[in-house]
Amino acid sequence: MEYRSLSLRCVICNVFDYQLNAVVSLTGSKKSHNLVYEHKHFEFGNQDNTVIKKEFLIPYQKG
Repeated sequence: MEYRSLSLRCVICNVFDYQLNAVVSLTGSKKSHNLVYEHKHFEFGNQDNTVIKKEFLIPYQKG
């Protein structure tokens, strides 16, 4: 079985709410990333801005 690795990218967004959920899966979409996490929803935050993390699948390379 081939394994994959992950690359994560954090972004600060100047919006109150980016996606209405803690995690959104974009499986099967044409996007370059497959999951988006919005940290505010894990802690029920009320900040004016929000932080998201995009998860990118990348091929595993030994070493």
